[in-house]
Amino acid sequence: MTNLLIEIAAYLQAELIVSGYGIDTFVDYEPDDPSSIVVINEYAGLPSQTGIESARRSIQILTRDASSEIARAKAWQIYNFLDTPDDRIHHLNAERVCILAARQAPFKMRVDKTNRPVWGFNMGVTTINDK
Repeated sequence: MTNLLIEIAAYLQAELIVSGYGIDTFVDYEPDDPSSIVVINEYAGLPSQTGIESARRSIQILTRDASSEIARAKAWQIYNFLDTPDDRIHHLNAERVCILAARQAPFKMRVDKTNRPVWGFNMGVTTINDK
């Protein structure tokens, strides 16, 4: 079974950007603890192309920390790693190849209920369908 969001978390972990899925990185879930986290969400994508077996998906990357500067720096670190205009093709693992393109630069999205700043950005992802 494949799961794009978990594979992106593992890709970030392999580059030592995050500690790991379920440790400081979460998928479609924003826990209260720990304070310093990365969340990868998915939302509505675009229709598939006729004759091409792929999906055009939309993801949102959130970073949260007690310090706005730390959350901002983590968002920019992930953004700079994933959004590579000179070569948008990323090999997440042996089975998953993606074309990644940021839809905007990281920005402060909100402050959570305990006054921790949340930074984030959205990306388009063209890839194979999950199985």
